[in-house]
Amino acid sequence: MRWILALVLVLGAQQAQACGRATDCQTPSGSYRIALPDGAPEGVVLFFHGYRGTAAAAVRPGGLAEGPLAEGLAFVAPQGLGGSWAFGGAPRDGRDEMAFLDEVLADLDARFDLPMDRIMVTGFSIGGTMAWEAACYRGAAFAGFAPIAGAYWRPQPDSCPSPPPVLLHIHGTADRTVPMQGRPIGPNAHQGDVRESIAQWTEQAGCGAPVRRTDAVFSCERWSDCEEGVIQLCLHDGGHSIRAEWLLRGWNELAEIKGWTE
Repeated sequence: MRWILALVLVLGAQQAQACGRATDCQTPSGSYRIALPDGAPEGVVLFFHGYRGTAAAAVRPGGLAEGPLAEGLAFVAPQGLGGSWAFGGAPRDGRDEMAFLDEVLADLDARFDLPMDRIMVTGFSIGGTMAWEAACYRGAAFAGFAPIAGAYWRPQPDSCPSPPPVLLHIHGTADRTVPMQGRPIGPNAHQGDVRESIAQWTEQAGCGAPVRRTDAVFSCERWSDCEEGVIQLCLHDGGHSIRAEWLLRGWNELAEIKGWTE
């Protein structure tokens, strides 16, 4: 009988992790994919895909996941319903995305051996908006946020229930899909202004003047003289785009701010 019980336990453990890069991990209201590095993960990048994107595409070999994986990070990609997301100001209603995010976190903790205190949330375009929403409504659950080319939609929150985060935003000044000043989407929705989104957090965090710096790609303003949190806006002269190295840039800056590199 003991060997039967042992076999049941082994099969149960295998079934619990029978999902990953090639197979959906199911939660009560959705699914996600996960790609794991060789060895124990040193952190987690949680990526929200853009409009009409998929979790499967986000984790495919040779794609965005490769940089984080090479640095020993797990890469998690939740799946939006119909390739999109529901949030404040979205063109249509959908599931409760913050409740879905709670499900994903609980499932990750149950299935995989991950450093749950070292999760960075990022996303592209409408997925970047989801990263902003997560910072506002689930900020304490994550180490930091690095949205790309997507901020709040109108009406943006006047303040957030979460404490001020480490939020490192990237945007292109020539972006015409999600312009810096936002734009109307259909008759009843409007993308928000990126600088107004940044201002919501710098005001809530009680930040002083930003420190400005430039490099070969980005012109950045960082608000680190805050009562809590660090806010950063980095602009490049390109359009609506994402590059794999920008995910690692966000992670490396977050790790430096958090003191993980010491």
